Amino acid sequence: MLKKKIDKISFIIPVFNEEQRLNFLFKNIYEFKKNYNFFKTEFIIIDDGSTDDSLKIKNLNKKKINLKIITYSKNK
Repeated sequence: MLKKKIDKISFIIPVFNEEQRLNFLFKNIYEFKKNYNFFKTEFIIIDDGSTDDSLKIKNLNKKKINLKIITYSKNK
């Protein structure tokens, strides 16, 4: 049986009016990165037309995590 080593994990996070939850989420993402730094991680946020300030995340250091943000102007 062939064993394949995982060297990268991508997390896809759908967001729609999640302003109140995102700071908690990113606090946990930083903890995850600190504890599991032996493989590359990528975080993709897909904002599906939020009408709140979901993407104005406080204290977000994009350099600390590999973060990509995709936004849509209307909820699909």
